[in-house]
Amino acid sequence: MVRVVTRVLGLDIGASTTRAQLVVDGVVVGEARASGASMTAAVPDRAAAAITDVLGRLPGLPRMAGSLDAVCVGAAGAITATDTRDLLAARLAPLTTSGRVVVVDDASLILPAAGLTDGIAVIGGTGSIAVGSWDGAVARAGGWGYLLGDEGSGYWIVRAAIRALLARLESGRPEGTLGACLLAAAGADDLTQLRAAFY
Repeated sequence: MVRVVTRVLGLDIGASTTRAQLVVDGVVVGEARASGASMTAAVPDRAAAAITDVLGRLPGLPRMAGSLDAVCVGAAGAITATDTRDLLAARLAPLTTSGRVVVVDDASLILPAAGLTDGIAVIGGTGSIAVGSWDGAVARAGGWGYLLGDEGSGYWIVRAAIRALLARLESGRPEGTLGACLLAAAGADDLTQLRAAFY
């Protein structure tokens, strides 16, 4: 017997932003966004607070709480932060009639959202990951988090720029245009302040 799913909550959890959509019979009836709730970028308490915030901003959810057919979550860091699934299931299962909460990495949302089963999806945001699917086979690259990977991500690019500026400082060279641009973008007065803000 095929179970018809008509009331679904979808969450796209990134390091910088969390987005939510409430869908009934294929129609989006509510949307909200809040700060990032990725477990690799935030401690569990901050991630839980961001999820509570986005759900609180979602129109229509209070009257449907406990009656959803399923919740689907694409979460940055889902493959590296092992407690992500447990935290999300505990918080979101009570919103459903069955406790059905599906958690995947955020890149796994892209092809289905485009109506595709085969292709390559790439995320280059705060973090980075690529996922490819062809004829039932799936391959991935990256997505290991800011400490071990995320090459080409926003975090990686800024870290590389700060490293270049620190190398210039050590060798007595001027910060140059890179330094001026980065300091201005970060609102930092000098490299010491920028380094402290990065940490």
